[in-house]
Amino acid sequence: MIFTDIFSTAALLAESETPNLFPFPFPFHLVFAVFSFIFFDQFFLMHRTCTQTSDR
Repeated sequence: MIFTDIFSTAALLAESETPNLFPFPFPFHLVFAVFSFIFFDQFFLMHRTCTQTSDR
């Protein structure tokens, strides 16, 4: 490996854009999370077996 250009490469990496936690704005993330919870809940309630009910 050639390490002659390591400082300029490190400087270019430091100037790059920092990654964000969400790939889209936070309110859209909350909307998608609510929709996914609704779909998961509906799927679970439709496909649960008799051993997964809360009747004991």
